[in-house]
Amino acid sequence: MTTHRRIFAGHPQELSAVRGWVRQLLNDHPRADEAELIVSELSTNALQHTESGHQAGRFEVALTVAARAVAITVTDSGTRGSIPSVQHSGADSTHGRGLEIVSALADRFVISGDHRGRAVTAELSLPRQRPAAWDGSAMAQPGYRCEHHVWSTAGATGPHLVNTLSTASADAAIRWLRRSITTLLLAFDVGDQARLGQWVETDHAKAFDDLRRGLPCTVATLQGDRQWSAGPVLFLPLLPPTGKPVIAYQPTCSRTRRRNEVE
Repeated sequence: MTTHRRIFAGHPQELSAVRGWVRQLLNDHPRADEAELIVSELSTNALQHTESGHQAGRFEVALTVAARAVAITVTDSGTRGSIPSVQHSGADSTHGRGLEIVSALADRFVISGDHRGRAVTAELSLPRQRPAAWDGSAMAQPGYRCEHHVWSTAGATGPHLVNTLSTASADAAIRWLRRSITTLLLAFDVGDQARLGQWVETDHAKAFDDLRRGLPCTVATLQGDRQWSAGPVLFLPLLPPTGKPVIAYQPTCSRTRRRNEVE
């Protein structure tokens, strides 16, 4: 078991350094995506709600890597205000979802300390290793399919698929949607810029929760001429045994949508 520790200055600009540090240490670890998101949420909470975010403030991040688990601990500089707790925000809420997201991702979640400094620890267990050999019962691998569609302004043709992404990570799927929307944000009118910009900055947290629960998410312009979507799928290996078809099964895809795609 190895523990890495680092102290960061209490500035919002340090959040990218925190994520990069964790990503570099975990590299290709199977829980790297969740760990990166968790440390980002915990660090943001420390900056927004404790003395760590004040002038000359700081916070400490500890990353412990064991054989079957990873633990992320963020220790703040304390506060005499409210004690950190999980708040179950409404579907339309854009704030207060940090610890809710962390508790949903972590296998174990602990808050310790007092007003002089609190430590929030989230543990991620290592998933069971899948068999390396072909196994018909385990051939389908869960993942996510992301798509960007454009509809003709004349309405004469159906949706045109602009680009796609297939990934095993819900976090990677949300990052792709955010990048794809951000790239075109300035080309939209003021209404869409404000609404889609808010989704990119904050509202994507609910979409991430939905994907983790096996639900699809969709974002569209007010005119409905552009749509971004992501949903869970099951991928099969590219080279199955003879007679085994290669398919991607979308368990939450509606029959209406699939019929429209065929037409």
